[in-house]
This record gives sequence, structure tokens and C-alpha cells, in this order.
Amino acid sequence: MSRRSSAASYISLLSLGATSNGSKGAGIDHLGFWLDDRLRYKGALLFSDLNLDFYSLGQVSLNRR
Repeated sequence: MSRRSSAASYISLLSLGATSNGSKGAGIDHLGFWLDDRLRYKGALLFSDLNLDFYSLGQVSLNRR
């Protein structure tokens, strides 16, 4: 008698985020199962655009244009 798994054959996620200072980010994640769970795939693509203030590196000076 064959036993069938109740697990999902794949799981995909999409995430988005933004803040009031203009920072934003996005992500796509995927988890897949094939061939009766003998083959698995896990992958992610991420993007971020951070709008942060930077003040100093201690004693190191930065040349600003």
C-alpha cells in the first residue's frame, strides 16, 4: 500500500516593504519538492534600496563631492 505525503509540493513567498524615509525592499522565495521528496530546491532573490544617513568612520575622512 502506497503512503501519500500531505506536504505541499511547493511553497512560494513574496515580500515587500517600505519606510517613511524612502528605504524599500522586496524578496521572492521558493521551496520546491519533486520526485517523492527525493529532489528539493530552495532559492531566494532579494532587493534592497536603503536610504540611511552616514556620519563618520571615526578618524577616517571621506572625500565628498
